[in-house]
Amino acid sequence: MGLTTLGGGFRVPLAHKALLTDGAVTSLVLHDHALALVTSVKAVERSVIEAASSGSRAAALRAFAANPLVDSVSVAARLLDRHVEEHPELACLRRP
Repeated sequence: MGLTTLGGGFRVPLAHKALLTDGAVTSLVLHDHALALVTSVKAVERSVIEAASSGSRAAALRAFAANPLVDSVSVAARLLDRHVEEHPELACLRRP
């Protein structure tokens, strides 16, 4: 995805046609703070997908730690441990 600057923001191609109102809009302008949030949430999603498909504890921990609502890796580790404790199907993500 190529990004071009536009008036202090970035022009980002829209991925979902549902966001189009008249068919003429093909991009959305995100300013720095919004682009940073979207980018960090996308990184979280990619780590979640990696953890789900591989059973990788490291990827699951990375997903929690990269979440903008989680303030530290130690909190992320506690959240992951609690999820594993509460959901037996996540046993592959237990600490070694």
